[in-house]
Amino acid sequence: TLMAESPFVFLVALWIWATTYAAETSPSQRAARWQLGATMLAGIALASATLTRATYMYWLPFAAVMFLCASRRLQGTQRKAAMRIALLHLMASALVGTYIARQTVVFGQPTVATGSGAALYFGSNPMLSGYEPPYFGLTYDVVSVTNGSTHLSIEGDRRLMATAKAILRQTPTPVLMRMYVQKLGALLFFSRAHLDRHLINDRAWRIALVLLACLGAWGRRRHLVAWMVIGAAAYQCSVHIPVLYNPRYSIGALDILLALLAALGFAHLWKLPHRNRALACVTIA
Repeated sequence: TLMAESPFVFLVALWIWATTYAAETSPSQRAARWQLGATMLAGIALASATLTRATYMYWLPFAAVMFLCASRRLQGTQRKAAMRIALLHLMASALVGTYIARQTVVFGQPTVATGSGAALYFGSNPMLSGYEPPYFGLTYDVVSVTNGSTHLSIEGDRRLMATAKAILRQTPTPVLMRMYVQKLGALLFFSRAHLDRHLINDRAWRIALVLLACLGAWGRRRHLVAWMVIGAAAYQCSVHIPVLYNPRYSIGALDILLALLAALGFAHLWKLPHRNRALACVTIA
């Protein structure tokens, strides 16, 4: 669907690509010339991705602090690389924070855009287990909450957010946890509501990606950019669990990250002494 996801995926890929140059630990002159420009490009790309689709909004300050703390435990070129990754996240935080400050002054809404209220409202609805209502043959019931305004209006967004918080307070914890576990499974491996009956479908592709991504995370566990991609994937899972489930959100949030980690996983298998046996086992799995 040509909506916000296409430029968002491109900008996320640009952020990670530029970060690989920014985190270069080679002492060569060529690498040194690229690093400052790559750091700035990565920060601008990540900020632009967040302003295109705001799911990374809370990741920015968290990652900046995480890599600053990591830099204190590292030495030499690794320490400098961690500080550059922290710097690009700080730059993205400043750019997005400036925009949020502008939204607060002009609209009284301290966020990138409206829509989070509706996402949390539908994602917290225990009657639908947090899934899109059309999957159940139902239409959206937001008008009864928003008093006639759209779910993307400022007032509608506030009403839906308040209603969602009330639902969450009144839902028993075991019911909420069961719903969240189910939604995590759907986020990672898709709901069967949109899957076709063929063996090779979105779920089969995602199973392969997740399996290889786990191997990639293990094989490159000492690499700073791998830390960043693993953390971003875990973060995207956590922020999408409470909100409305839709397969395109899962694809936009996770596919580029899992594809990169899966490539690392395949490279890790290829380097093993008995790679044919390892690849066969993974294929069977």
